[in-house]
Amino acid sequence: MLPMMLFGFALFFYILFVRPQRQEEQKRRAQVAALKKNDKVVTTGGIFGTVTSVETDHVVLRVDDEKGTKIKFARASVARMLDAAPEKEKGAESPGS
Repeated sequence: MLPMMLFGFALFFYILFVRPQRQEEQKRRAQVAALKKNDKVVTTGGIFGTVTSVETDHVVLRVDDEKGTKIKFARASVARMLDAAPEKEKGAESPGS
C-alpha cells in the first residue's frame, strides 16, 4: 500500500510541477532559436530591447531608439519575446482599471 501511495504522490508531483516547467522551457528555447531582426524581447536582467542582429551565440539589442544604443547579449540571456497580442488581452480583462 505504501509503495502505491508513494508512486501516486510522485506522479502527482510530476504532473503538477515538473512537466509544465519542462514544456515552458522547451517553448522558451524554441522562441530563442527563432529570434530574428526587429523582434522585441526582454532579457533575464529585465532589459527591454529590439533585436538588430542575431549570431549563433549572441544577439545585439537596440535598447534606446532615440540614441540608437545597442548592447550585445548572449542568446541564453533572452528571457522572452514580447508580443502585442497579450497586451491587448490584458487590457480587455480589466476594463475598469
